[in-house]
Amino acid sequence: MKVTFLGWLARKILIFNMEDNSINIPNILTISRVFMVPFFVFLLNANFNIWALVIFILASITDAIDGFVARKYNLITNFGKFLDPLADKVLTISAFVCFLKLNITNVWVVLIIITREFLVMFIRLMAMQNKIVLAANLWGKIKTISQMVACIFSMLYLISPVIFLKYIYEILIYISVLFTILSGGIYLYSNKKLFE
Repeated sequence: MKVTFLGWLARKILIFNMEDNSINIPNILTISRVFMVPFFVFLLNANFNIWALVIFILASITDAIDGFVARKYNLITNFGKFLDPLADKVLTISAFVCFLKLNITNVWVVLIIITREFLVMFIRLMAMQNKIVLAANLWGKIKTISQMVACIFSMLYLISPVIFLKYIYEILIYISVLFTILSGGIYLYSNKKLFE
């Protein structure tokens, strides 16, 4: 029987979960971040911008807390290493796609971000084939933070469309795109052995 990509991915995640006892507080926080995304997208598209911003900030906070708790209490798992950056991608890509629909960002910004994330996900899946779990590196974390900050100011502009907020969020988006490209290149170079 032909195994679909999603089925294969789900099986891999389940294996990680069974192998390293992944049901812990950091991973529950990460999973909660994924579940917040549909509510965030609905609220943003329904023009409930303040509530969308609240959900986004809460989701971003879980990103900081899950990593801190995992490191402090030695709860780092392969499941968390894989799912945490994936949850970040789902959250930020959803935000930028919504911003494109709302005409406050450019299509090339979204394309760069999505291309980078698919490239990194492809590398992660290649590593998984070799039973290697790649955690997010420092540049990836800087990229995620820059994207989240840019998203927050973009929503602040939607709430209060004043000119100085427009300049701030546009500058922050360009900075996040720079870190997106830079971190993607570093990630690709650091894992070039997977292609040999």
